[in-house]
Amino acid sequence: MKKIIIFSAMMLSMWIGLVSAQPMDGKEKTYYENGQVMAITEYSKGVKHGISQVFDEQGKLKYEEIYVKGAMVDKIFPASKRDYGPFKVFANPLFWVGFVAVCGLLWFLFSKVLLKNQHI
Repeated sequence: MKKIIIFSAMMLSMWIGLVSAQPMDGKEKTYYENGQVMAITEYSKGVKHGISQVFDEQGKLKYEEIYVKGAMVDKIFPASKRDYGPFKVFANPLFWVGFVAVCGLLWFLFSKVLLKNQHI
């Protein structure tokens, strides 16, 4: 449902941009029915140019899109929304704390216990 609302708002804003005599310059804000900002989009000479921010119904940033002369060049998600796929565990700082602890333990065991009886 949210996607339909966002798509409808974008299509409406494009239609209004085509119908108006003056090309849009500056920022455009669209709103949800509850009054929260849905999107803030920057325009230059009637085309998207700059940063476009999209928010959820609670007002939290969902993602940002960067446009250059109407073409989207990047889409940025907040850190909490990033999807690392199968490598998500590496983004957790506790993984690295455990990894360092295990490496230290292995080094200790190897250097003190296994090499103790070695005579070179």
